[in-house]
Amino acid sequence: GWGSAAPSPMVFEYDPNRNLFYTAFTYTHTVVELCFQKLEFWALLFVHICAATAYKTGHLTAQSSKHNIFYLPWDLPGILVSLTSFFIVFYTNHCFARYLHLYDLTRDLLAKLVEAAQELRFRMPIPFPEAEDKSKMEDEAKVKGARRAIMRYMVASIYLFFFFMSSNKVSESEYQQLINQGLLHVEEKVWLEQFKGHAHSMVLDWALQVAGEALGANRNRHIRAFSQIANHIRKEQVQIEDAINMPMPFQYFHIMNLMLTINFTLWAYGMGMYWSYIASVIFVFSLLIFLGMKELSAALSDPFGDDVVDFPLNDWIMAYWKDCHHFLEADVLDVVNRPENFEGAAELWTPEVANLIDVDCDDSSSEGEDSIYSKEDEQTPFMAQQQVEASLGPSNGARSAPKAKPRMYSLRRGRNGSRQGPEAGQEAPDSESDE
Repeated sequence: GWGSAAPSPMVFEYDPNRNLFYTAFTYTHTVVELCFQKLEFWALLFVHICAATAYKTGHLTAQSSKHNIFYLPWDLPGILVSLTSFFIVFYTNHCFARYLHLYDLTRDLLAKLVEAAQELRFRMPIPFPEAEDKSKMEDEAKVKGARRAIMRYMVASIYLFFFFMSSNKVSESEYQQLINQGLLHVEEKVWLEQFKGHAHSMVLDWALQVAGEALGANRNRHIRAFSQIANHIRKEQVQIEDAINMPMPFQYFHIMNLMLTINFTLWAYGMGMYWSYIASVIFVFSLLIFLGMKELSAALSDPFGDDVVDFPLNDWIMAYWKDCHHFLEADVLDVVNRPENFEGAAELWTPEVANLIDVDCDDSSSEGEDSIYSKEDEQTPFMAQQQVEASLGPSNGARSAPKAKPRMYSLRRGRNGSRQGPEAGQEAPDSESDE
């Protein structure tokens, strides 16, 4: 069964056209909520309140005279504030770029599930329900079971990988979640707990083993497609793991935190040396902005967890799994050999249509490996001869070279993969005589 998916934190959806004041004074899913959960925010606020209270009660008179040793000239910390602003902005930009990179890798990894489902449906077809050969229906349950096993192993591998990325291990509750969702059996879970390597890699290998056994005689012909998908999944997993294990160097992170600490302390002290309470309001907002950017950057740097901005991985994987499930379990429909697909096909073959689909051999865009035309089709001997004659022009008394028959192209291919068509001068066959 599908089981029930555990709730996961969602990236907060917002309306950019919403009222300015409504957005500005939102509390939930904001950096304000993050800052209020940090001890350093309340510690710095306490220091500021003590300094402001001591100044207003006359116990601290440092700012009353420039000759006081505790006097704080505000023009001197300006350089430090500028450097801190640069460091925090650069760090935030780096973390957001890392966040987007991990997003692309994660979505590409999940997209491989759809590709695997397409390959399973194509490489392991189920006989058509209307097939007269009853022997083709005997292995229908076996084919369906193999396709389901391969897909659940691939989905389980992705689940296990992200579980491992969150806490460097797979907990008992996470294994139980996979069992409840039907992705793992109890005996498989017991075996994986004793396995000393990465569980997600082993489960992905199980999917390839099932594919090889199910393909049978067609193993050598079709197994490469599944191997490429599995290798791509492994590659994406390695890239995600490498990106997580390569954060901003600690030396940069340390000096940024050192500058923030010095700035916050100076602000807590200096802004308390004013009679106006507006100074305290400015201090609180300055603290929220700089500390909020730091906390937001830290959350963006690792989106596999329980932070507000973390990826809703459980919802994403479940959505892809359900799509693949419905795709694999859909009834087989023989859309290729249906008679109505070929009725009236000859009448549709007009000269205008033929010109649209004929090969343009002079187009350089057909030279790639993904081109459906071969190198022989791009430049035939006849075409080369015509180009030479056009460049030389007619010569007096010269014997004209015999003209080769031009090669016509159609959408049919020969056994060797090259395109075939009627000879020059032959008309397209009628629908009655069409092969």
